[in-house]
Amino acid sequence: MELLLKDALLMSHDTAWLEQTASVTGIEYDPDPVVTSERLAARMLDPENLASRMLVLNDNDISFFEYVMRTGSVHPASVNYRSADRLRRLDLAFITDAKRNLSVPDDLSAVYRQFDPKTFHALRKKVSWLFDCVSLVPNFYGFITIHDLCDMYRLKKGMDDDNTAIVMTLLPHVIHHPDCLCTREGNEIITIGLNEAGNEAKLRELHENIPLELPSFSEIKDILDHRYPSRSKAYAALHRYLLRELHQNEYYAEALLEAVFRYIGYGNTFADIMEMFAAENIPVSDRQRQDLRFLLAEAWDTTRMLMCNGHRPCDVMPGNRQIFLNEE
Repeated sequence: MELLLKDALLMSHDTAWLEQTASVTGIEYDPDPVVTSERLAARMLDPENLASRMLVLNDNDISFFEYVMRTGSVHPASVNYRSADRLRRLDLAFITDAKRNLSVPDDLSAVYRQFDPKTFHALRKKVSWLFDCVSLVPNFYGFITIHDLCDMYRLKKGMDDDNTAIVMTLLPHVIHHPDCLCTREGNEIITIGLNEAGNEAKLRELHENIPLELPSFSEIKDILDHRYPSRSKAYAALHRYLLRELHQNEYYAEALLEAVFRYIGYGNTFADIMEMFAAENIPVSDRQRQDLRFLLAEAWDTTRMLMCNGHRPCDVMPGNRQIFLNEE
């Protein structure tokens, strides 16, 4: 049975989403959700619009998208659940049955097949890498100059010959993308919402005496692939502990480490992370809490974070674990 995008939108989203998305995209909202979904689908199936949304897909994402498109219906495995989440978030694939299998609408597949592969993928590889670089700004820096962003972009082989002018032509594809958490202000890329509650001023004051630090390409790729630094000894030890002592499965251990990495990067404390564990209904004994206190402090010491302008605390503020431990 043919799956059309307008039907997939109706099946996957409520009327509040339809109304909000219509407003954001400049489409006239109709109280009849069928009419609004048809209008949204027509906009999303415009080849230029579809290409714009798909340019941020990395090689893994696009391979999985094409696999789902060819197969018709696929259940995401642990190796591609991140790509599956991104495809769903961008309304490129949809859950179509009780088994949570994913499908790509037939009319969307038809438009994608019309793209010139050589031209599309050449641009996609550049835009998706720049998007990945910008995606690190909220965790590591809060804001970054265009010059420093270009330096990060050129860390990847194949992009190292691109000049600033080329990067600037790619940037609008990134900062205007619905998944981007940053915007451009003058010669800087700034995390959206950073200026709330005076956070931007506080962060700039912290960064005054700490020069920005760029990770290596291999470290960036590791973080992008796993959503946390899996090669770090501290995170590897924490990963083993989650599996062996807290009896989490591999999928959930990875999700917890991603959350821990985000919590630490944003300056949350040990108590905050323990609250997160409790909210996830993960039982922790007194002994395990003490073990986690040490393991998480090690992770804190070696995590690049906002307040350190991309440095690790062990490099710029050694011996200050008390900030994280926040002991009473």
